[in-house]
Amino acid sequence: MSWNYRVMKLHNGDHVICEAYYDSTGRLNGWSTAVEPMGETAQELAQDLTLMQYGCGHPVLLLEDLEAAGRQQPGSAKTRGITYEADAG
Repeated sequence: MSWNYRVMKLHNGDHVICEAYYDSTGRLNGWSTAVEPMGETAQELAQDLTLMQYGCGHPVLLLEDLEAAGRQQPGSAKTRGITYEADAG
């Protein structure tokens, strides 16, 4: 399983950054709630912001479409040890 940051449009029209999760074939199979940039140092924080900006270059995920397809919202990859993959999705 891998993940990357993506922009998601919520039901109310707001756009947020979330973590998108992919199975071994690259198929999107879950997402997190909205996330904030974080790091133990200013440099780590800057790296997280860069990854989030990269995620803004991918197509926007629509929450209603994901829910209609029966996809899951499993939680945060940062706390689950899942590998980040910039080019997934």
